[in-house]
Amino acid sequence: MIGRPLLKLLPVFLALSLDAGADEPEQLTAKIAWGGYFRSGVPTEIGLTLISAEGGRAAVRLVSGDTAPIDAALAVDPGTPRFISIPVTPSAEQPIRISGFLPNRRTFEAEIAASYPISGRAVAVAAEGVETNSLLESLAGTAAVISAHASDLPRMAQSYQVVDMILLGDREFAELDPEQFEALSDYLRDCGRLVFLGAEETWENLEAEAGCGGAFAIRAEHPGQGAELAGELLDRAQPSLPGIQDLRDLSAAQPPMALRTAAVLLFCYFTALSVAGLTSSRPWPLFLLPLAFSALAAALLTGKPPEMRLTGWTETSVGDDNARFVALLTVSGTGRWQGRLPAPIKFWLPKAETYPDIQLDIDRPETHGLALKTELFSYDELLFRGTIRRFHLPLTLDLDQDAVAVANPGGTTQPAGLLAWDGKLFALPSLRPGERWSAENQAPVAPDSPEAYKLRPYLNRDRMAALLIPYASRLWRGNEVPGDAEWLLIKARL
Repeated sequence: MIGRPLLKLLPVFLALSLDAGADEPEQLTAKIAWGGYFRSGVPTEIGLTLISAEGGRAAVRLVSGDTAPIDAALAVDPGTPRFISIPVTPSAEQPIRISGFLPNRRTFEAEIAASYPISGRAVAVAAEGVETNSLLESLAGTAAVISAHASDLPRMAQSYQVVDMILLGDREFAELDPEQFEALSDYLRDCGRLVFLGAEETWENLEAEAGCGGAFAIRAEHPGQGAELAGELLDRAQPSLPGIQDLRDLSAAQPPMALRTAAVLLFCYFTALSVAGLTSSRPWPLFLLPLAFSALAAALLTGKPPEMRLTGWTETSVGDDNARFVALLTVSGTGRWQGRLPAPIKFWLPKAETYPDIQLDIDRPETHGLALKTELFSYDELLFRGTIRRFHLPLTLDLDQDAVAVANPGGTTQPAGLLAWDGKLFALPSLRPGERWSAENQAPVAPDSPEAYKLRPYLNRDRMAALLIPYASRLWRGNEVPGDAEWLLIKARL
């Protein structure tokens, strides 16, 4: 799609009449975000409008691409349209299948296709007055341009993965509903690229949400300048969060409990078998031991909840009010078991092949959950990603030309960590409340740990320091999911 002319977004919708003869026809309408543009295997969302002649509880089931099926429950009032957004991961080969029932138990089934695949970089334009030719010239053929209305913008942050940048106008911003504004704010906190064409007062609200020190959010005075800034902004490399392999390397988890239990049982079994064979003159112990240990293994390993561990990474910069994070959840089966893990859908859509479904209660988002199904020795990984608004720094960094100092302004003792500064790595001691520590005249340490390896990119950056400390965040998980290795990266610049 590189260098193609402006792509007109055509409405993608489905209207399914369930009772054409009724005074208040029952109907389902579906529309995919970004007007149907999508990336194969990348999360986006579908907006559904339900109209029912009777009030009560309705249910919708979505099946799309490689994502686990999503079951959503919601309440509808009689004759009143009810709009909801549900995450989907479209595939170019398969349509999105929609099914469910209304309060009167009338069922529905339908399919909708995400019609316009995107393969390269794409810039979305939701702003009046931006000339297509000027924008394409500024982008120098490196990205496609798609036009979007305010109603096409998503209500879930993960849907912004479809585009690489958005040009947003004042009028279009004013038309966003609260859910769309929250999704846009999440996108900005995650260092998403934005060129805003609008009033200074509105821009101040958006700028306050921008992560990465506001390096990827720019205000343009007029549409011509917006086109010029778009090309410059698209070339800025966004800082990446650790991926799955990075989080695996950071993890200090022991082998799964089921594996450790099986190893102990096998050792005890062969020991008992050897002792029985050497000390008993009768053969019956040799026949009973396998049965006894099989029964013991079944008792220890069947029907037990899985072992779950979390490896998390949060990062922010001094002066930022927000933070971004990524977390890897590992689920190790200790036997055949079914249950549910709380997993707010706003923290992106996890990918898992073996889980039966994701369960959403639209009216009670705190009950959103991911259905779990494990077997003996099964192992699955789920990657979550999100942002934190109004993040409170547990430590502060004061940086000047000659030294960097770290202070603990809070009321609790902070754990020891690592500091990258001036091409060297320093060991930060644990700091009590009100305590201050300086790297000046301190001896550097060798970067010989996985967490120290993550600081290497900051060792040779001029006028910059990076601090890494253990940090436990319980934003989306409960106490039933213990943290394995969780870290907070704080960056500071002169």
